[in-house]
Amino acid sequence: YANGFMGRFQNSLSILSYLTKESGIDKELEIIIVEWNPIAGKKKLKEDLILHKNIDVRIIEVPNDIHKKVRATKYDAPNGETIPFYEFIGKNVAVRRANSDFVLTTNPDIIFNKSLIKYFAKKELSKDNFYRIDRDNLLHNVDSSMSIEKQLILFDKDLDKKLQAKNQICRKRYVHTKASGDFLLSPKWAFE
Repeated sequence: YANGFMGRFQNSLSILSYLTKESGIDKELEIIIVEWNPIAGKKKLKEDLILHKNIDVRIIEVPNDIHKKVRATKYDAPNGETIPFYEFIGKNVAVRRANSDFVLTTNPDIIFNKSLIKYFAKKELSKDNFYRIDRDNLLHNVDSSMSIEKQLILFDKDLDKKLQAKNQICRKRYVHTKASGDFLLSPKWAFE
């Protein structure tokens, strides 16, 4: 995985563990990670990630032989490029194995903020609704050796700057165009 992906993935898991423990919902959380078509000769995710004991993490491996079968069904890009993993098929693998009434599909390097986790802790989600959130990239790289509290303060400052800029541009109506596939929360029945 390129561009420091594993560090971002680990940071995301660590922050999620911290925030859910702080909000008292860590024992109710189930994280399913799908490792699609692991790269030969590289460490597998279960060997490379530090999994926190306060959250339930399952890693499902989809081996190369299954990848080849899916690939044979013409799921590759229209230009003939071979795709090494199928993100949305992998998300479907996880959704089908989830044990919760609600399922959130997201990407492994997404950082959730305190407000969102506090909202989840209220347990007011409706089984009649879908939930999505815009994603924003951080303005700069974050040193994962910083404490999680300091990182969260930095993330909030970045978000405040971006929201101020958006408010100057989009005063009347804000259209959600940013990365809708990066956060989709819905009742599990919607995926069946």
